[in-house]
Amino acid sequence: MMHTRLRRWLIPFSLVVVLLTACSDPADEAAGGTVASKPPDEVATLIDNWFDAGGDGAVLDFYTPTGYHLYGTQSFTGEDLANHLETPGISHEWVSELMLVVDEGDGRYVVTRGMRNSGAVTGVSALTFEILTQSDGELLIAQSAWSKISRSFG
Repeated sequence: MMHTRLRRWLIPFSLVVVLLTACSDPADEAAGGTVASKPPDEVATLIDNWFDAGGDGAVLDFYTPTGYHLYGTQSFTGEDLANHLETPGISHEWVSELMLVVDEGDGRYVVTRGMRNSGAVTGVSALTFEILTQSDGELLIAQSAWSKISRSFG
């Protein structure tokens, strides 16, 4: 009985904490925290170009040489990455704005954005990217991760 009451309290409390964090004051960033916000234009442009890359492995141009994509527990690199992201018969559309999650001023960014895919599995989830600034100033994706849609709830 006590565990049920604790869960009923803990879930709403956790959601409130997440909302407060997302809506926090940018002045908090000066105190050493990272605040979810809009990413720099060059980060947003990289993600837009990645999305528009199309077929023929062009998406690989946006990844570091060791870059990879995670889908659930599966990791894809190289041609497997390109084939996974360019699956025919599945359409994708952004359903939220791009949100900057991490920027500590060291050239590393973590961003996420909601996406709907339609095809064999239809639903809304999110894509998260870790982006690194290369020595020449170019931004490349070190890793991307799709929050795999799960059909089992519970």
